[in-house]
Amino acid sequence: MLSAARSPRSSMNCILFLGALLSITTASLGLAGCSGVISQASNPAPVVPSLTTQPASQTVTAGQTATFTVAATGTAPLSYQWRKNGTAIGGASSSSYTTPATTSSDNGAQFTVVVSNTVGSVTSSAATLTVSASSVAPTITTQPASQTVTAGQTATFGAAATGTAPLSYQWRKNGTAISGATSSSYTTLATTSSDNGAQFTVVVSNTVGSVTSSAATLTVSSDSTPPSVPTGLSALAVSSSEIDLSWTASTDNVGVTGYRVERCQGAGCTNFAQITAPTGTAFNDTGLTVSTTYRYQVRAADAAGNLSGYSNIASATTQGASSASYGLEWPGDGAVRRMLYWHNPFPIYDATYIFKVYPRKKTGVYNYYTTFFWGNDGTFIWDSSNGNTYYGAHPYPTPAPTGPGQWEISVYSNDYVTGSEVQWNRWHTQAFRAWRESPSITHHEFYYDLPDTSKVITKTIVDPNWASKNPPTPAIVMGQAPDLNGASWGGYPGWEEFNGIIRGIQIYSGLLSLADIQSEIAAPKSTAAGQNFIWYLNTDPRPSDVTDKKSAGTAHNPSWSGTTASEWTGPVP
Repeated sequence: MLSAARSPRSSMNCILFLGALLSITTASLGLAGCSGVISQASNPAPVVPSLTTQPASQTVTAGQTATFTVAATGTAPLSYQWRKNGTAIGGASSSSYTTPATTSSDNGAQFTVVVSNTVGSVTSSAATLTVSASSVAPTITTQPASQTVTAGQTATFGAAATGTAPLSYQWRKNGTAISGATSSSYTTLATTSSDNGAQFTVVVSNTVGSVTSSAATLTVSSDSTPPSVPTGLSALAVSSSEIDLSWTASTDNVGVTGYRVERCQGAGCTNFAQITAPTGTAFNDTGLTVSTTYRYQVRAADAAGNLSGYSNIASATTQGASSASYGLEWPGDGAVRRMLYWHNPFPIYDATYIFKVYPRKKTGVYNYYTTFFWGNDGTFIWDSSNGNTYYGAHPYPTPAPTGPGQWEISVYSNDYVTGSEVQWNRWHTQAFRAWRESPSITHHEFYYDLPDTSKVITKTIVDPNWASKNPPTPAIVMGQAPDLNGASWGGYPGWEEFNGIIRGIQIYSGLLSLADIQSEIAAPKSTAAGQNFIWYLNTDPRPSDVTDKKSAGTAHNPSWSGTTASEWTGPVP
């Protein structure tokens, strides 16, 4: 009875135990689930991709590949897709992309990359691909052609080539490089019979390679035709030691290269001998004997050595010796108008002037002088009340206007003096030269006591407005300044008249070197520059004869304003 009564209670206890155990298990599982939720909330959220390095544009030569690279951040995994001109490139799915070998059609293509992950994507900026043409070795498209010339002529060979620039050229004669022959054409020196049959080639090269042309043959035929006979030979005695020759040019089937001048001494002489071989049609024969007759004949020559027949014979007798020389003398008082002048001469720059002066001292109120001026024959201040476009060289009173004279350059509205008084009452051989270096720079030099070249005044003007225009009446004047209402162009009474003698006048319309100047002083027209630039020459001017004595080209004869200066005569200074 007792066992049966306890059995239901034991079952009940087991049931209660199992329920409690089930509650504990469920609670444990619930806590475990809460723990799992708390763990997930502590991780960061996924991040959209961001580009830290954009792809860079690339430049390659056709046939090369190009590589584009990008760098990005964001939640992994990141995926990449490269695009060309907006179209996805198959297989291009890494952070860098290398193109196939490029062609000219790829030039200008735009490359981008799309970087993506589970959260989103970003597209890079575009990188441009530049494809330059591949270098091409030279190809000769026009071969040099063979040439035929006559001895003494030149021959020109030419070639044309294509290929990547720059192309260089080297011409060869019989396989040997010709110095300086480095252009697409080559012109030979005057040919001779020894050049006949020569082979000319050209090597064209660039950074890729080179190519040699086919050979062109030079054929040189002999020239046996002489030039025509020179005509019109004339001889003029210009001094006691010089005779000037001129003649009419010869012609030739190839070309005249020069002339042979022959001379003999004596009125009936026939023993001619060559004295010079000029290339031009004039020659000044100097260093001759006083009062002596000379005879001349000329013939022409060509490059082949052919000589023409002789010209007519011309003769002249040198002038006799003179114990006196002449000059123009001004008293310095300005009592009457007596200015020597040339209107509308050559341009103010470049020029050279040579003269001999014998200055005497002034002691009056206005002690200004005029040896020479290039300027306006009228008012000094013609350019908006300013002086412009002039220069001169002479004694200048220091202090002005009553002080003793110092040698000066007058230019740019200033007087640039030596700092010491002129040595009066003696001869001075002088030269003044002026030249333009650029539109804004002009130079002036005055050698006031040659042959001593240390006695010089120099002045450089830096001003683009200086001498940028011509005066109303351009002129070279000597002895007095230009007239302005009965006074000098600067307004001073007496016309700033020179006091003393001026002679040995040599004017050149160009710049002579100092060495040329010294040679021209000793013998006018003795230098090439002197012959080219001589504009006026009269070493012994007389009031009644100031004509141009250069005996060649246009005569530039001056005029007198008012009366003439006085005549000076005396022993040669």
